[in-house]
Amino acid sequence: MTNKSDLTVEMHCHSNRSDGILPPELVAERLSEAGISYASLTDHDTIDGQHNFIQSCKRVGIGAITGVELTAVEDNNVVHLLGYGFSLNNQKLNETLVELHPNRVATAAAYANQKRLTAKDAIAIIHQAGGITIMAHPLKSIPDKDRLIQIIYGLKQYGLDGLEASRPDDTSEDTLFIREQAGKLNLILSAGTDFHFSEYDTAGRPGLKIPRPEWEALRNSILTSSERFSASAGKKEQLPSTGRSAPEKASRSYIKQIVLPAIIALALFAGVIFFAAIPAFENALLERKREMIRELTNTAWSVLAEAEAEYREGLLNADEAKADAIRRISAMRYGPEGKDYFWLQDTIPNMIMHPYRKDLNGTNLSHFTDPNGTAIFVMFAKVVKEKNEGYVNY
Repeated sequence: MTNKSDLTVEMHCHSNRSDGILPPELVAERLSEAGISYASLTDHDTIDGQHNFIQSCKRVGIGAITGVELTAVEDNNVVHLLGYGFSLNNQKLNETLVELHPNRVATAAAYANQKRLTAKDAIAIIHQAGGITIMAHPLKSIPDKDRLIQIIYGLKQYGLDGLEASRPDDTSEDTLFIREQAGKLNLILSAGTDFHFSEYDTAGRPGLKIPRPEWEALRNSILTSSERFSASAGKKEQLPSTGRSAPEKASRSYIKQIVLPAIIALALFAGVIFFAAIPAFENALLERKREMIRELTNTAWSVLAEAEAEYREGLLNADEAKADAIRRISAMRYGPEGKDYFWLQDTIPNMIMHPYRKDLNGTNLSHFTDPNGTAIFVMFAKVVKEKNEGYVNY
């Protein structure tokens, strides 16, 4: 039995980058035709199609979440682990995927693992990349329920975040069993059809209904994981320091032959640190910050997409949908201390909602500048008009 507030999602589907039929762009279009609100492309052991899929989802109005399906081994059992919400630029994840498919051709429909991960390593890799892990089709992988319980408990010890509870080919008894196990271990729930867009799909069309509280728990878990990743990535490493002492008394020859070369070496070392290492380190931190902002903004954007979907489905009128989106986005916080926030503005620019500067709401921001004299809200509007998306330093 479904509720009007239930959402239609597809958190487990495949493209021709692994064993699916359609390219990522067409997958997004088919999902849109099926009325999907949120989706994740979870190709086997590859993220090659993620960028194309996410861009296509934006174009058709679907909230897209990064995804992958890792094949792993736990206690001599093959398990499939879905990763959601991770950074596509994570070095360890990308290196691991290359090892899994050393000879992979990006457009090949077939795939073959050259290496198997342990479940412990697979979960750690996804977590390190800022994502969460969900066990895919638990009863399909391990039909013996007693054995499955043991496996789930073991995976929980490694940090497993949730279970795929809703599938088109599961009986109500099977679904109830998975939900009970998730409740016992405080695991979140996900829903997907494992759709390949072929005649072998057990579901007639992609997408499953998921209760809104379950979707919000899944979404919040992904957002929280991204915040932890951002906070961890933002910790500045301490550069090693060296100390050298010169003798109190030294002849000119000693200074020339020993001290002067040492000073020159230290000067060169300091030059490398200040003019090469530190700028490179700063750039790496900024890139991680940009990636974190991009993923968090996608989450905020998905709230707007959800409000629009509710309006189109007739669940809310236009004013109610706008008010609901404003209320939810105004309450969103992120960052190590939960002080970072989102605001809403249009391209005029007028302020629609600012959670702290409520005096700006409904006002024109054309002449609002930061301490350096930059008209930041004008710059935001300009970037969107010219490039649809981007970053502004202020």
